[in-house]
Amino acid sequence: MGANAGYSSRPFGAVVAGGGGSTGSGTVSGTFMPTVSFLSPTGEIVLGGRVTHTEYLRRYSATTDYSTSARVSKRLSEVTSISGTAAFNSSVRNALYPVLDPTVPENPDGPIVVDPAGGENFARRTKTLTGSLAFNTSLSARDSLSVGVRGSMFRFTRQQAFASDYDSYGANFAYRRAIGDNSSIGVSMDVGKMTYAEAAFGDSMQYSPAALLQVQLASRITLDLSAGVTISEFNRLGGSMNQTTFSGSGNLCRQGDQSTFCLQASRRVSPSTISGASNVLSAGASYSYAFNERSSIRASASYARARSLGNVAGPLPGLNGRNYDFAYGSVAFDHRILERLSAVVSLSYSDSFNQIGTARGSNVSGTVGIRYRLGEL
Repeated sequence: MGANAGYSSRPFGAVVAGGGGSTGSGTVSGTFMPTVSFLSPTGEIVLGGRVTHTEYLRRYSATTDYSTSARVSKRLSEVTSISGTAAFNSSVRNALYPVLDPTVPENPDGPIVVDPAGGENFARRTKTLTGSLAFNTSLSARDSLSVGVRGSMFRFTRQQAFASDYDSYGANFAYRRAIGDNSSIGVSMDVGKMTYAEAAFGDSMQYSPAALLQVQLASRITLDLSAGVTISEFNRLGGSMNQTTFSGSGNLCRQGDQSTFCLQASRRVSPSTISGASNVLSAGASYSYAFNERSSIRASASYARARSLGNVAGPLPGLNGRNYDFAYGSVAFDHRILERLSAVVSLSYSDSFNQIGTARGSNVSGTVGIRYRLGEL
């Protein structure tokens, strides 16, 4: 559990007309984050939860965010394993924390992936439910196969103008073959479907074949690449349409004794609450360094842009071909004072941009906090 106190210049991206007045506020927050793990010789189950209550010293109402998650992994044999995840989140979107893309699984070792429409949904309570299941097996000493399914639901607690709830789900498989001690190639296929509550956004299917390459460039450096196309089929008000776009991703990571550095970039077709099925470009970087056993620093920067594929119809044609951008960066210093007690100092920056005229301002936040660990260390 932990407690923070700080200041935020625009926690909800507010811009005062005419430049008058102040949008900043002091903040005080408390977080309780329990985790329970069940371990066995062939797998594990990890259950987690998080509740954060934030008080604003002026201008804004208090908020309470909460989430739960479950992660399961099981080794069925020496060459086969399965894993699954499920998570629920209810939060009021703001600039104090990164607004994560709910359709992209979190990678604790890499940069976060932010939602390009994050800034457009500030001050709105949203609820997301996500789940995934994966099967992995080795076909031979050089060949491996993975199959997975996934799903996500995004809901506003109260409907927002020019935005829509959506469901997204799909399945994928990937085949890889080692071509040396330090590299492998492969192919993958992903099939996805998006459905929107707002009829003007339409429903769509996506088919994404890709080629894969994984290379260990050095003993501590790995590179993962994928490149392919996404074929989208839309059903919308006024008819149907098809589009084919480039999709791909790249991840570069270096693992050191005291530090970790990762770069990530991708281009994909993904759902958006603002622009329907969209081309989404995302990029990010993360760095962490341990000075010693007690002190460490970590920094991250993430950017995402969504651009509608042109499928929005009916009363919302002005949303077609528009860009929606969101950027977030942070740096935090952590120092363990006692075995269970730590102090944290953090600084973050976020900004959003769009081409529909909605005014949003950048935010700078700084906090000082403490963390206390309960239970087994």
